[in-house]
Amino acid sequence: MRAERSLTGRLALALLSALLLTLAQQPFGLFPLAWVALVPFLAALEGQGATGRMAIGAGLGFAYALLAGHWAPLHLGLAAAPAVAGWAAGSAAVALAAGCVPRPRGALPHAVIFAATWAGMEYTLSELVPVGLPSLGLGYSQVPDGPFLQLASVIGCYGMSLAVVLLNGVAFELLLGGRTRSWALGLATILTLAVIHGAGAERAGDRPDTPLVVSLVQAADADLASLLALTDQSIQVSPRLVVWPSGLVDAPRGADDPAWAAIGASARELDTTLVAPARAAPGVPETAYVFGRDGQLLGQRPRSEVVPLAGGGPFLRSGTVLTNPARLGLMLGWEMEVPALACYQVRDDAELLVASASGRRDIGRAGRAQRAAAGRMRAVETRRFVVQVNGFGLSQIVDPYGREQLRTGVGAIWAVGYAGTISGYTPYVIWGRWVGPASAALAAAVLLGAALGALWRAAGRRPDATSADAGPPANGGEADG
Repeated sequence: MRAERSLTGRLALALLSALLLTLAQQPFGLFPLAWVALVPFLAALEGQGATGRMAIGAGLGFAYALLAGHWAPLHLGLAAAPAVAGWAAGSAAVALAAGCVPRPRGALPHAVIFAATWAGMEYTLSELVPVGLPSLGLGYSQVPDGPFLQLASVIGCYGMSLAVVLLNGVAFELLLGGRTRSWALGLATILTLAVIHGAGAERAGDRPDTPLVVSLVQAADADLASLLALTDQSIQVSPRLVVWPSGLVDAPRGADDPAWAAIGASARELDTTLVAPARAAPGVPETAYVFGRDGQLLGQRPRSEVVPLAGGGPFLRSGTVLTNPARLGLMLGWEMEVPALACYQVRDDAELLVASASGRRDIGRAGRAQRAAAGRMRAVETRRFVVQVNGFGLSQIVDPYGREQLRTGVGAIWAVGYAGTISGYTPYVIWGRWVGPASAALAAAVLLGAALGALWRAAGRRPDATSADAGPPANGGEADG
C-alpha cells in the first residue's frame, strides 16, 4: 500500500509539471514557468526503476497533451487520439532514458541527456512519426516574449526546446545541492550572451528589400463569388499581394475553366499577385495556384511531397514561385510539415513565406494562439516575413523578428498589412535543422545502450548449467587443506 501511495504522489508531481507547462504555453503565455516546470517531474523520477519511470513519464505526456492541447480533442474528435498517445509514449521514453545514465549529484551530463532526449522526442513526434500537436513543443513557450527567442535563428524550435529543458535540469541539480556552481555559472553566462544577442538583433534588424502591401482574405465557408467580391474591395489600398485561405474553391477543370479565368481577371484588374489554393479532388492534391499581375498563371504548388531520409529525416521538398513583388515560398501542408518546409523554401531562395490554412474548421482560441506562435517561430528561424491566412481568425503578418505586424480576429472579412522581402540565410537554415535529428539519435543511442547493458548483466547473472552439474571440485575446500 505504501508503494501505491508513493506512486500516486509521484504521479501528482507529474501532473503539476503538466499544469505548469500548460500555463507557459499560449494562450496563457507565462513563459518563465517553462524554465522550472519539469522540476517536479524530475523529482518524481528520483529513485524509481524503469517501470515506475515509464508510468510517471506517460502520465506527464498524457496530462500535458490533454491540458495544453485540449482544443484538439474538442474540435478534431478522435483524430486527436494519436497525438495524445504519442505524447504519452514519448514522455515515457524520455523518463526511461533519463534514468539510463548514472548520475553523481551535480553532474552536467545527466541534465544534457535529459534535455537532448526531450528535444529528440519532440522531433520524432513532429517529423519522424508525425502524430500531431507539434505546437506543444517547449520552444514555442518562449514566443513572443522569451528573452532568448532570437536564438531560434541559430538553433531553431528544437534547439529552443533543448535549451528550455536544460534550464529545468540545471534548476533541479541546484536544488539537489550538488557541485553545480561552476557549470551553472557557465550556463548562465551563455544564456546571458544569448539574451544580449537576441536584443541586439531585434534592434538592428534587417530592413525589407522591397516593402509591399498584402491583402489577406479571411472568409470561412465562402464560395468563389464571395472571395472575388472581397478581393475586389481591397482595390482601394492597391495591394501587391492577395492571399486566399485554402480549401474553399475547386481545382480548375482545364485551361479554359471560366472560374479560374475570373480569378486571373481579378488579379489583372487589381494589378496584383494572387495566391488561390484549391481544395483536393479525386486524383488531384490540394494545390496553391499563383496568378501574376497580368492575370496569367505563374505557377502551382501541390501539397508538399514527403521525401524520406532527405537531409537526415522525412523532410519536405517544394519549390518557390517567382512573382513580380517577391519570390514566394508557399507553405501548403500539415502543421507538422511546416518547420521543414519553411527551411527548404528559404534554401530555395524564397524572399517571403506564405502559409494558407483551411477555412472550414475552427480550432478554438487555444489552437489559434498556438498556431500563431508557430508562425512567429518560423519567421525568427528563417528571418523572413511570414504571411498566414486562415478562414477562422488565424491570419497574421509577422516580421523576421517574430513581431506581429497584423493579426485578425474571428469574424474578420479581409485585412491589409505590410510585409517585405528579405534575402540571405540564417545559421538555422544552413545547419540548424540537425539539432532535432541529432537529439533523436542521442536518445535512441541511450535507450539502446541501456537495453544492451541490461541484457549483458542478465547474462552475467545466469548460472552456468555445466558447472552446476559437475559438483564441487575434489580438492577445493578448506577441510582438504
